[in-house]
Amino acid sequence: MSELKVFSSHLALRFYRGQGWTEELIKSFMNRGQLKFWDDKIGEVDMSYWIGEVGTEYDTDKLIATAKGGVFDFYDHRLHGEDARKYVSEMNWWFG
Repeated sequence: MSELKVFSSHLALRFYRGQGWTEELIKSFMNRGQLKFWDDKIGEVDMSYWIGEVGTEYDTDKLIATAKGGVFDFYDHRLHGEDARKYVSEMNWWFG
């Protein structure tokens, strides 16, 4: 299996099943919130993914440590170091 990567839409981080993500693994670095699963396929290609619903907060450090394949922004640019941390923090839905 390839290293886990985090992608995003313009609103939420996406964790693709085809990349190796599971609901249990994602929940292991969630501080609060719920996941929404989108069961998408394009032909035979599994494009299914989870996103955090409004109110979800991820433990940024644990998420980045788990995503050894990197964090990618909405434009598919790989982010490194503090840029990745800032992006993941900004994509948290928790505003409390």
